[in-house]
Amino acid sequence: MYLAVLKVCIVALVVLAIPVLVIVARRIWLVRTPGTFDCSMILESAAPGTLWVPGVCRFRSEELWWYPDFGLSFAPRLRFPRDRTIALPSRDLLGSEPAPEFADYRVVPLSRKIGGGTAVWDLAMAPPAVTAVLSWLEAAPPGMGHRRSQLPPPPEARKSS
Repeated sequence: MYLAVLKVCIVALVVLAIPVLVIVARRIWLVRTPGTFDCSMILESAAPGTLWVPGVCRFRSEELWWYPDFGLSFAPRLRFPRDRTIALPSRDLLGSEPAPEFADYRVVPLSRKIGGGTAVWDLAMAPPAVTAVLSWLEAAPPGMGHRRSQLPPPPEARKSS
């Protein structure tokens, strides 16, 4: 009897430990990847007063990928394509928002075009990460040009050519 209970307990512990090991391995994989930084987010479906969801952002070519810290999927939860994402003015955390781990974080709202509309997500990150995200959004790879600002030249420039 005791042996059967012991076997069931061992199996239960192993089954419960597997997701924890996957989460830890996933976090290690994410943090060791170049171009990653800690970034918490309030998800768009969240109600006012909702807590920040801790996560990691990763630069991938023409997209910024966001992964929540606690998840089993190795796929990003959100993707911000550079050509459809605009950074709104950053701000400090509000008095009701701060947590000890966010002492010096800034909030950068990112607006992303989705279909015919837009959605805004608030991302909280350290000041060096804010600089990196804003620089990445304004930059474009060599030879690609800046796709978000392809406006026709002003009338004066067209007359002189």
